Amino acid sequence: MSKLLPLQYAKILYNLTKDAKDDDLSERIDAFVGLLKKNQSLNKVSYIIKEFEAYVRKVENCENAEIKTARLLSEKNLEEIKKFFKLYGETRTQIDENILGGVIVRVGNKIFDASLKTQIAKLKQKLI
Repeated sequence: MSKLLPLQYAKILYNLTKDAKDDDLSERIDAFVGLLKKNQSLNKVSYIIKEFEAYVRKVENCENAEIKTARLLSEKNLEEIKKFFKLYGETRTQIDENILGGVIVRVGNKIFDASLKTQIAKLKQKLI
């Protein structure tokens, strides 16, 4: 059998534990550790945990997000952006005056670019 990647182990661990009750959870984790031992992958535990945490955030729609704006957002505007993009994880805001206006939201490896700078560039491309 080929070696599994940490992300694959993370998915296995998630599927094993997502519906487990308290009394059943330790048995499932023991079985998972047994799988790691059998595959000689105990040395990957720290990577598997990191991938597991990221995978859980993604599956449960709690991924961390980065919000870039040209100016400081009010708390009300920040909450509206979070609500619009359904951001339930931790959000970090950053000011980037180069975008001129609008917002750029990065969630995981997805980027939603509604900045004025990008809109101007798209308009310029259409006019040329």
